[in-house]
Amino acid sequence: MRKISIFLAVLFIMSLLYADPPGPYAWMKIPSHTSWAGCSLQQINIVVADSHDAIDLNSIQLQVKTITYNWPDPHLSWTDDSILTFTPSVAYTNSETVDVILHQANDAESWPLQGAPVSWEFYVDLDIPYFLPATRYPPPGTTICADVGSIAVSVIDPTSGIPYDGLCMCFNTSASGFFCPPSRSSGMCWQPSIDTNIAYRDDIFFVRWDPIAFWFANEDSIEVCLRKAVDRVGEGASDPYDVCGPHWFDTLDAQQCWTFLKDCVGPRVYLIYPNNGDTTACDSIVVGFEDISGIDTMLSLIHISEPTRPLYISYAVFC
Repeated sequence: MRKISIFLAVLFIMSLLYADPPGPYAWMKIPSHTSWAGCSLQQINIVVADSHDAIDLNSIQLQVKTITYNWPDPHLSWTDDSILTFTPSVAYTNSETVDVILHQANDAESWPLQGAPVSWEFYVDLDIPYFLPATRYPPPGTTICADVGSIAVSVIDPTSGIPYDGLCMCFNTSASGFFCPPSRSSGMCWQPSIDTNIAYRDDIFFVRWDPIAFWFANEDSIEVCLRKAVDRVGEGASDPYDVCGPHWFDTLDAQQCWTFLKDCVGPRVYLIYPNNGDTTACDSIVVGFEDISGIDTMLSLIHISEPTRPLYISYAVFC
């Protein structure tokens, strides 16, 4: 009998050691602790639950910023038997840090909130990323071949910043068959662990030229498009829309795309009339030139052996 009593006592002590501690526990679900939110009237959802008993709503005391709200304040609501929601009536300001403190939430047996007061914080970003058209490189309308360095543009988000995979650019070309994909989250995207030739540093988003130069034809018209630029709002959230994120740059800005030429070969010349080896009684000799950058006629030289009369040279462009 004594052995049974000792055994039961041990079981009781073990049950106390491994049982859930009494009283409710709480964690901030939306926004998550130390994350960025992008809604000017961002709701706050806090999970308040107890392993054994219901929550005594009349005991709830929540502080947001410097104001304390006691149940049943109209800013507070309760759903799904465990979600305390705070809905602000005054908009947050950009770059603001919002402190949230749950001072009290007892269960039906009057056990207090574990670890009370429990505190969290989140940050507010109401800006959108933007790019600087004057920094587009190579500049629109220019002609390049080698020694370009990078294809680049300055992209800025002054508040939360830009996360990995938050930037993409793509190319449309006239000769090499490249086209921007339908998805704005595809193309040449900033993913440092995957491709170090695509980088974002000191607010400059760039793709190194040398590793991709061979993609393009020796003569090519290259249109570059900034396809994606988003901020950190909603980063890591199960549903970024709960915090109005992420913020996109202005995708309707016509300057997000620009065109430059790659020209790494000189002009080609071909005889139009007469054909090589022909005998003709006509006075005209027609020679064609071809080059994506155009022809400098002042530097063009044609040599005709043993002319019997003065030569008159004219130049016209045919498309």
